[in-house]
Amino acid sequence: MDKVRKDMKDLKTTIRRVCNDNHVQEYVFERSLDIVNMFKTVKELGYLNCDVEKKKTVLKYSEVDINAKDENEKLIPLLAGMTFVSDEQLVATDYENRCIKLLNTNTYQLDCNFPVNSEPWDVTSTKVGHIAVTLPMKKRIQYLTVHNSSMSMGKDFQVNGECRGIDCKLGQLFVSYVSPGKVEILDMKGTVLKSFAGSNPETELFKWPGYISVITEPKQWIYVSDKERDTVTRMTMDGQIDQSFFGQNMKGPRGVAIDDNGFVFVCGRNSNTLCQILFKTKSVERLLERKDGLKQPHCLMWHNNRVYISTCGGQFLRSWEVV
Repeated sequence: MDKVRKDMKDLKTTIRRVCNDNHVQEYVFERSLDIVNMFKTVKELGYLNCDVEKKKTVLKYSEVDINAKDENEKLIPLLAGMTFVSDEQLVATDYENRCIKLLNTNTYQLDCNFPVNSEPWDVTSTKVGHIAVTLPMKKRIQYLTVHNSSMSMGKDFQVNGECRGIDCKLGQLFVSYVSPGKVEILDMKGTVLKSFAGSNPETELFKWPGYISVITEPKQWIYVSDKERDTVTRMTMDGQIDQSFFGQNMKGPRGVAIDDNGFVFVCGRNSNTLCQILFKTKSVERLLERKDGLKQPHCLMWHNNRVYISTCGGQFLRSWEVV
């Protein structure tokens, strides 16, 4: 019993010494006035960029085909534009049959075939359940609403030329035009906010910019494909050309898509290829080609680690997983 009392006394002494030896002094950080003022003017400190630019791989065994042809249609569809309105619903413009199609990527079925009064070219999602479509022959942009397995017409507005590619980011519409080639940024009512075009044929930025795709994070870039110049051009939001990409792997570029990590993909219709642009090496790498069954790819969409590709003269929308 005496030994226990002694041990308890020693333990209390040890604990007291440990507490005294390990006293933690508390501090409060006070920012200097310079730092306070700096954060009032600095909008961003920098970006986190992926340091390793990886060439993607297409899992060829993962291919699925979706029949985009209505049994009552006489013409083979030309799916000129695509956008997802939900994880399993893809909207596609059929230029040849003058209609907007709603395709189910789970059942591989055509859910809705909505006629329009002119050839629709490209399409973009503006908000949940809403899309905007370019009608180049009418020089108009048409809004539509998607309801489950149906669609309804919304408002439309006139634009300043033969509108082709369209994308919606930051509450604005990014539109490419041909004859003459140019790019415009519009508000949602059609007011032109910015316009990028050369003043004459010798200084024009584009010949036939059929498609446009925009990324806003981590940096803001506009990508434009030009089938006449065989290029994909990256430009700033102020219309300054940053880089143009070209090569034997990418002839007659059409659709452009950007994945969740900022990697850029493009269809080479004349070269029968799906390509990836690598910025560090400034190269255009081939991912799919004609020997893989890819013939005259036209439009391109990226969603949930899969690419969706339409072809000229084919009634099936083709899709592969990409890793």
